[in-house]
Amino acid sequence: MKGMVFDIQRFSVNDGPGIRTTVFMKGCKLRCLWCHNPESFSPQPELIYYEMRCIGCMRCVEVCPQRTHQFVKGRHILKRGLCQRYKEYTGVNNDLILENARGLSSNGVKMEIRVPLIPGYNDSKDSIKAIGKFVDELTKKEKVKFVPYHHFAGSKYRQLGKTYPMEPIGMAEVEESLRRSFQILKGSGMEIIDG
Repeated sequence: MKGMVFDIQRFSVNDGPGIRTTVFMKGCKLRCLWCHNPESFSPQPELIYYEMRCIGCMRCVEVCPQRTHQFVKGRHILKRGLCQRYKEYTGVNNDLILENARGLSSNGVKMEIRVPLIPGYNDSKDSIKAIGKFVDELTKKEKVKFVPYHHFAGSKYRQLGKTYPMEPIGMAEVEESLRRSFQILKGSGMEIIDG
């Protein structure tokens, strides 16, 4: 049997007779209105944050691959949307991609961080700042290249008998997105290459 465990409750006296260990799995198909474990619904890993357990040590900032945990003026801020949006738009989370980039950088491998910039998807101020923060924290100082969106793939989808899932995005919007993203990272000290 394979599955994702979201909790192991030891010395459980409420989930059956006797004293037992209860293993809670993700992926429950039921949607009971009274459910005490909504984190069981999705079979996928999810970010769960217990505010009352936070002691302000900032360890979460160091270990979170998505950089969704931040501390501003001593206050914990959770930018949950950063990791959810990536998975929603690409079908996977980017943990392995970020881990590989960190590994390459720490081993001195020369890289160029290429970011497809899609207006309305990943060009918000928060997204661009998160990208900048990630690149800034790499061992080596890497170049960043924003790759502007284009719609050339639309004809390929038609040739395959498929519907292109993207709405048309005008060139003026693409150029404004590039300009705004450059502006956000300007002065950060990192080298930004024009796409």
